[in-house]
Amino acid sequence: MGKPSTGLVCLIFLFHLIAFGLAVGAETRRTTVTWEYDSVGQYYFCKYKLDIASGLAAGGFIFNLLSLVVIMGVTRCFCCGGPYDSGASRSCAIVSLALLWLCFLIAEACFLAGANRNQMRTNTEFFKGTLIPDCETISKGVFAAAAAFTFFSGILSEVYYICTTKSRLDNPQGPARTVGMTTFSQQSPYSL
Repeated sequence: MGKPSTGLVCLIFLFHLIAFGLAVGAETRRTTVTWEYDSVGQYYFCKYKLDIASGLAAGGFIFNLLSLVVIMGVTRCFCCGGPYDSGASRSCAIVSLALLWLCFLIAEACFLAGANRNQMRTNTEFFKGTLIPDCETISKGVFAAAAAFTFFSGILSEVYYICTTKSRLDNPQGPARTVGMTTFSQQSPYSL
């Protein structure tokens, strides 16, 4: 059975921590909008405040992706890694791998959708006498969801790596994996 590398565990934790921090930063720096009135043209328009939320979300996307690439490269995605011991560690690795991919895909989708939606600007002008314009901004909580699923994928990647490493067999041809038949052949009543 293998032993997990402390350095790799710390590296994966660091990547997820950075992605989580960038997602929280993107949530706090979302685009804000105000309605302005142009007295010369007599219309309302949307005035957007410049922000860096989309850049932070792109950074979170990259660090989350980088952590998954590293963990899948080290473990060889569980299916190409060699023989594994059947038991609780293997079962835990399979379940955590499935949940890791689910949380990873949801986090990446939130990062992408949030960054894209944060960059959208409506340029509609509403003339005097009409309703105030509906200025589109990103919904509150998209980057927070990305942060939450990044946190879950961080925990699951650590569990997956540790369980995979513990369930990997170092010597698959060892004596614990074979059944000796020599004692049965020596005690056979039909031997000559």
